[in-house]
Amino acid sequence: MEKQLHQMTPDQADAIIAELNICFPAKNLVVEEVRRWEQNLEMFHFEDARRAVKKIEDTSRFFPSWAEFRETIWPMHEHRLWMEKERRDSERKALEKPQTEEDRLRISAIIAEIRAGLSTPK
Repeated sequence: MEKQLHQMTPDQADAIIAELNICFPAKNLVVEEVRRWEQNLEMFHFEDARRAVKKIEDTSRFFPSWAEFRETIWPMHEHRLWMEKERRDSERKALEKPQTEEDRLRISAIIAEIRAGLSTPK
């Protein structure tokens, strides 16, 4: 898997946990839970996590389990990765010069030469 480009910082993870705690104040988090959430949030983009918090706030009555949070954020995460790949591919294609007719003829000649060399007995 490719390196994540948008890893969440510990401060951003803490901000997400704080937002969840504001939305669901009945949940008393212990230090171990906060550390686990920080570790789990690390792979996601901060803005995706904020949108996930908002969606959970609008649809849930209780503090989410990690599985519930991950289920909410995962489609956003996949979409971001897809958009990032599309952007990189687009940039790469913009840097490539288009193939000219001369290039096509030259490549065809090279391929023909290779094929001729393969079919000739030695």
